[in-house]
Amino acid sequence: MKKSICHYSFHRTWKEKNWDCDKLADAVKALGVEGIDFHARLLGSTVGAPERILSSLKRTGLTLSGLSL
Repeated sequence: MKKSICHYSFHRTWKEKNWDCDKLADAVKALGVEGIDFHARLLGSTVGAPERILSSLKRTGLTLSGLSL
């Protein structure tokens, strides 16, 4: 069974530690989870968001399981 974690699960840490897509992807990867669901509202600016998300996915090998708008 493949598992995925929603970006929103880390919303407090994201805000408190000023995380970016790479830091979130690293945390998810460290948990041994295969996929990640990004939440667009938490990204702040949506300008360049697709590129940041794709870069983090490529670097970590995670699968994009969803994109919440």
